[in-house]
Amino acid sequence: MDQLTDPKRFLAMVRELYSQPAAESFDIVEFKDGRSFERYSQPQRIGEAIVGRVWSFRDITKRKVAEKGLRESEEQARRLARENAIMAEMGGSSTRP
Repeated sequence: MDQLTDPKRFLAMVRELYSQPAAESFDIVEFKDGRSFERYSQPQRIGEAIVGRVWSFRDITKRKVAEKGLRESEEQARRLARENAIMAEMGGSSTRP
């Protein structure tokens, strides 16, 4: 638990799911070392009876890092486009009579 960025939220969700056996959930669990995992949980059934809970965790750290890099690249491209527009405007006004 001490590895999680928000252990209280993690435990609260676990408790909530066990208090509502038929509930399904999906969220992101983030670790202090920068890793991120998707967490999915659903009831385990035999016939119509709920007999337990199935948990699934998937490491999405690489995807989140790639998404962050993409957002940063997009912001840089927007910034450069704004700067180019300003420079073009400044250059265009200086050539007018």
